[in-house]
Amino acid sequence: MFLYPDRPIHQIVASMMNHDGVLNWYQYAKKNINRKILGDHIPIPNQFLGIFEAEDLANLPLHKLCALRVIGHRNRAKLLIKREIDLRFINYEQLVEDQLAEFTRVFTNDEFTTLGKFHSVEVSQKKSLSKFKETLSDAQVDEITEIEQRFSAK
Repeated sequence: MFLYPDRPIHQIVASMMNHDGVLNWYQYAKKNINRKILGDHIPIPNQFLGIFEAEDLANLPLHKLCALRVIGHRNRAKLLIKREIDLRFINYEQLVEDQLAEFTRVFTNDEFTTLGKFHSVEVSQKKSLSKFKETLSDAQVDEITEIEQRFSAK
């Protein structure tokens, strides 16, 4: 069984834009996009980065690059479900609101029993649901929504 944390895309993009480790992938890709050395070569189209053309790296703003990456990963998860892989989506917003209720929705009674007594390890921060507003402008949120509608698998 695999669990996929399904979170609104603008929340993920904002988090990505504030994470050096994530940003380093884009710098690495830009540096190595045209290299032909096997270990450094960046294939295009690129499922990991969610880009379709090499020009995307140079021409798209960071929030759009991040959105494409999130969509690429989400589309891959949906494909795995269609292939009958045991992958389950956990709704991030519901998890923040009520962890036990969300886990009860995701797992069968037998699975829940096998997992043992539920203990909340992390205290959910409800402010995490709106924190994206500190990073993204309204225009960027709109652009991300447009990209999501255009490229998301049904």
